[in-house]
Amino acid sequence: MQLMDYPRVLALGAILGLCTAHVKGEEMTDPEISSYGFGVIKVFTQDSQGTQTYGTTPYVFQAFINGGSASATEAVLTAPSGTEYGLIDDPDYIFGVAYRSAGFASLGALQTVFSSTGTYLLHFHTPDSEPNGYNVSSLSLADVEIPSSVPMILGGGTWSGAQYLFDVLDENAAISFSEFSGMVSNQDLIILDIYSETEYQAQRITSTYPTTSFYLGPQQGEPYFTPGVSYKALLTFLKVVDADQSSAVLGSNGIAYYATQTQFTFTAVPEPSTYALMALGLGVVLFPVLRRRLRR
Repeated sequence: MQLMDYPRVLALGAILGLCTAHVKGEEMTDPEISSYGFGVIKVFTQDSQGTQTYGTTPYVFQAFINGGSASATEAVLTAPSGTEYGLIDDPDYIFGVAYRSAGFASLGALQTVFSSTGTYLLHFHTPDSEPNGYNVSSLSLADVEIPSSVPMILGGGTWSGAQYLFDVLDENAAISFSEFSGMVSNQDLIILDIYSETEYQAQRITSTYPTTSFYLGPQQGEPYFTPGVSYKALLTFLKVVDADQSSAVLGSNGIAYYATQTQFTFTAVPEPSTYALMALGLGVVLFPVLRRRLRR
């Protein structure tokens, strides 16, 4: 399991395509990009215990590039049809650059726009690659494999008013969720992103092994999340159907995948007022002790 803290959420990126990996220009000697990928996500929402729903257009198509030593300054995805998509349109994708489509009612409807066959070309610039940039064409999504498992929050907190209340001061605090059945170790991913849309704060936890819980309690004695603040949370089961670790972009990894994702509102508790009550209670307990010591 790997724990990573970033300024904001690392949203998933993806696209449908059948491709072969290559890079145009000189081989990069420094991993200017850490990863890139294409895929399809079916989005669900959970706002109470034991239930989850999805809207009328739950299927989305995404593509992403994550920065390594230097983030991509410009990226364009060219579909087999020749249509170009700028990877700057996903408002939740901050770490790198990404494109996110509008929603589709079904996978079939999505595939009429974003074909599951043909080559997708990903072109990007980084500070060291200007002005020619790099072309990366890779990964196949021809094997359609939407995970049969849908993420569901099961325990560790409580639901109230469509929000998941979680005690971030509890040293044993762990969020539990449903099982990602059919997960292949070291390939498929379980990803939990929790981030604030108003504060410069986010946390991502990933696991390449089957698990049904993540620790979210204090780190080095301090709560990571701010009590009283509500965060956006995304729990994703990601099925990798193709991977590229031999790209001439040294140090980078490419993946193609299908995923199910559950969105929910994560609210850190106790509230700031609870802190005051805790302090007051502690004062009531300690004051007689201190007074006796002062009398001595």
